[in-house]
Amino acid sequence: MTQYSLSIDGKEVVADENYDPKQGIQYTAADGSELSITLDDVEVGDQLTLNPAQSINIFDSLQDAIDNAEKPTSSAAAEATLQRVIDDIDSSFVHVSQRRSEVGTIMQQVERQQDQHLDFELTLNTAQSGLEDLDYSKAIMEMNQQMMALQASQSAFSKTKQLSLFNYL
Repeated sequence: MTQYSLSIDGKEVVADENYDPKQGIQYTAADGSELSITLDDVEVGDQLTLNPAQSINIFDSLQDAIDNAEKPTSSAAAEATLQRVIDDIDSSFVHVSQRRSEVGTIMQQVERQQDQHLDFELTLNTAQSGLEDLDYSKAIMEMNQQMMALQASQSAFSKTKQLSLFNYL
């Protein structure tokens, strides 16, 4: 039976495990990330190196897809390349969707702030207009009327407060 070892960043994490072609290589890291690889036609001495992509250029991925679409996919290398291109395009789509969502959220916040600013500006303009366009003689007359109404209501309240059932009888 064929055996395999798994190294991550030069540190061996799995040593001399039996390789089952039906199950493949299953590994779960301490952070919870999982690795699952199934290989066909594994022979003694085969090596597989996986390196994470640092960044993906969606236009290069599209060009690779176009180039690989014209080639036959009869070899395992061609199939792997085509699968990588599909995965890259899928990852790019997810990334673009996430960024679009983030931008939409930020735009909503900006619109909300803008609406609040416009409401506050309207309130300030109304207050400013009320102060600048004030007819002082009319305002004094209204204030005097309101003061007289307040005094009358206070006087009525105090007289009503002093009344009791005994005073009424």
